[in-house]
Amino acid sequence: MSNPIFEIGMEFAIADVFRKAIKAHVIKHMRNIKFQKNNPHRVKAVCKDKGCNWFVFGSWLGDHKTFKIKSMVDAHSCAMSFKNTFVNSKMIVDKYLGQWRENPKWNYAGMSHQLRTDTNVDASIWQYYCARTRAKELIQGSIKDQYSKLWKYCAEVRRMNPGSSVILKCSSEDGDANPKFMRLYICLHALKKGWKEGCRRIIGLDGCFIKGYHIGQLFTAIGVDPNNQMYPIAYALVEYECKDSWEWFLELLGQDLEINNSYGIVWITDKQKGLIDVIAQMFTNSEHRFCVRHMYNNFKSEHKGLLFKQILWAAAKCTTEQGFAQAMKKIRSESVAAYKWLVEKDLVHWSRAYLKDTAVCDMLCNNMCEAFNKAILQVRDRPVITLMEMIRNYLMKSEGLGDDQHIVDIDKKACACNSWQLTGIPCIHGISILLSSNRDPIDYIHNKYKKENFKKAYEPRGRPKKARALQANEVRVGGKTKLRRNYAVVRCSMCKQEGHSKSTCERRGEGNLDGSKTRQGNTQVEGLQASQGSNQAHGFQATQGSSLTKVSPTATNSKRRKRMNSN
Repeated sequence: MSNPIFEIGMEFAIADVFRKAIKAHVIKHMRNIKFQKNNPHRVKAVCKDKGCNWFVFGSWLGDHKTFKIKSMVDAHSCAMSFKNTFVNSKMIVDKYLGQWRENPKWNYAGMSHQLRTDTNVDASIWQYYCARTRAKELIQGSIKDQYSKLWKYCAEVRRMNPGSSVILKCSSEDGDANPKFMRLYICLHALKKGWKEGCRRIIGLDGCFIKGYHIGQLFTAIGVDPNNQMYPIAYALVEYECKDSWEWFLELLGQDLEINNSYGIVWITDKQKGLIDVIAQMFTNSEHRFCVRHMYNNFKSEHKGLLFKQILWAAAKCTTEQGFAQAMKKIRSESVAAYKWLVEKDLVHWSRAYLKDTAVCDMLCNNMCEAFNKAILQVRDRPVITLMEMIRNYLMKSEGLGDDQHIVDIDKKACACNSWQLTGIPCIHGISILLSSNRDPIDYIHNKYKKENFKKAYEPRGRPKKARALQANEVRVGGKTKLRRNYAVVRCSMCKQEGHSKSTCERRGEGNLDGSKTRQGNTQVEGLQASQGSNQAHGFQATQGSSLTKVSPTATNSKRRKRMNSN
């Protein structure tokens, strides 16, 4: 709870939850309080300002299963404060442990900004330091506790990796029951067996400093696999770099790699303290190469310039003695001092022209050790067991080992789990076998899932394609580009024939032939069987045919005169 709001009757599971709620409340509201009563049965918090009446009191109910607020005054009359006694290292760790877990290098500036944003309260650098230390112990474990568990850790590594060499060396004074840690050497069985059976006889040696509270150095022995990639062999944590520590490390390494006769073994190193003499004494028949990159770093401190760099690397990479002599002659013509500096270094240590071919490797740089040191850079400040365990995990390749076994038939595309046959898709067991045999699982999927069948499923025509409505500024691509005019069919409303209208109809004077009303007289002609008198009264005369003819007004008047004269 980040901002609890108290009220009388509010219940809590235990008293400790109530105390945490009080602390969160006063931190959020920037007030300073103190616990006037604070025991397992009752808790009362009051404001530190004597003029402020704020308080909250809670105690157990009769059943002792619920802690309840029984009285309180919620209003403060004191001023706010940017300092709070409850903002301490423990509170910071409880609130931001997840931040440190995600970002172990979370600094004071970031923490202080986040704390001010969340609580409006500041924290000191010392509080941040204590909080970071406490967070590291919670995440990584206690440093002192891990040193006391080294014996158990070594026994566990031997149990989980049979055949591995795990050597722990401690020093103790007379009468001291607690021995002090000195050195720890680890060479896993799988690594030393793999180096002896599949790698070339070249080993890079290097040491790097361990960060954090425990001082010391980490020695590493790195080989080269057939793909010219680094192959870690062994590593050791020692108190400091010296001739004695290198002798101890190389003696154990020689025993694990069974280097009885050092002929054919190639060591490539930097200018480590005491290492050159130790290799010369312990492995007299071996070849020792210097890392040319480190040698150039020492060379350029006295002889600067791109020209010297190019000439030096040309001399080191030259594979013939004649070419090497020409490169050295060019260096001498540029600077006699630079020439003398290189001549003082034994040529068999840094020039390809004088290297032996027993290791089948022309490597001149100890980059494999540098790459390993960079890979473990983020864990070099961890406690001893955490450091060793993270290095061991880095060297391993995880493989899931189940208790069940399944028979897979690749040719029949079948597995004992029956999943492959039911779905037509390789199961996890089949995929594992296919990948281990360098086969693509995609090729073993049933044909019903192939793209060709998908196309066939949607290939038949559905409804006819309709013209899509184009946008205002869109131009139709392809098809018809000219809009044709669709003429309407004209039908006469009198004779009901197509091709003309009523105004051009030949039977215009005959009126509508379908029994509809005429526009002139609004008289309805009920049929061809109408009485003649009625038709004549309206100016129509029936003919022998089936149609009506209109009688002109002149003819009608002349007939009327004749009838009157006869009378």
